[in-house]
Amino acid sequence: MSQRRFLTYSALLHSLLALLTAALLFVGHQNRQWKEILADAFPNDKIPAVGNPFVGLDITTTDNQPAAWGIKTADRPTVLFLFSANCASCETHVDAWLDLYDQFGDEYRFLGIGLDPTAQVADFVERSKLPFPAVVPKDPRLFQQLNGIHAVPQTLLVSPRGSVSRHHAGRIYSDFLASPEPAG
Repeated sequence: MSQRRFLTYSALLHSLLALLTAALLFVGHQNRQWKEILADAFPNDKIPAVGNPFVGLDITTTDNQPAAWGIKTADRPTVLFLFSANCASCETHVDAWLDLYDQFGDEYRFLGIGLDPTAQVADFVERSKLPFPAVVPKDPRLFQQLNGIHAVPQTLLVSPRGSVSRHHAGRIYSDFLASPEPAG
């Protein structure tokens, strides 16, 4: 009887191991498929890569007035904060942006870029008490596509010549600007 029970447990164990192996192979295959899908959706040349020019389109201020980028003519680097008024993560990152502004506001130009309708961006700016200007691209989707913006919040450092010097997605820390600006 014990040999029969041993054979039953052994068969059950082998079945479980075969099932586990099949599940792991399936998950591995799915993971490879997702990596391929994500690579196609977000190719490396579409992210805001350092050295690439920043593409500015028609923009308006939060009170619907036409505005000029002026990034290429700026006398100092520009820190761009890209956000959505509907982004909970963006709301939690405002304090970090304000800290950067307080610490480096004299050395860098700061500009918020809202990717929502103007009224929503204006509400976000008012709620957040941003001390620097915020603008809205007239065509946010085209702006995102041309600059490789797939998620917010993002912070970009753009040189006075208009090329991306640094890029960071997610929460920003003061060391983003603590070291000297790279050439670009």
